[in-house]
Amino acid sequence: MEDVITYIANDARCQIAIEELKAGADTLKWLGEYLVLYETVTYGPSDLPRIIDCNYQGVVYKGIRQFARLYIQTHLGHKDPFSNPEEDNWE
Repeated sequence: MEDVITYIANDARCQIAIEELKAGADTLKWLGEYLVLYETVTYGPSDLPRIIDCNYQGVVYKGIRQFARLYIQTHLGHKDPFSNPEEDNWE
């Protein structure tokens, strides 16, 4: 993220995403819809946990921090529809 405007805009987007999930959005759809935002407000190598980028020149953007934590919690708590698929009964 480059400047304060970017942080303010991302903070607002994060707060909207949080409200959508609280309002009962479908979690799988929400995770897909906000993946790019999550990747925008975090950084790190793909093989390690991502770091939340919520501090700009000493100002902490709480919406970004809360969203990133919520995204991870939701992701970890959501059952992967592709793991352990039911066996096909073709007989």
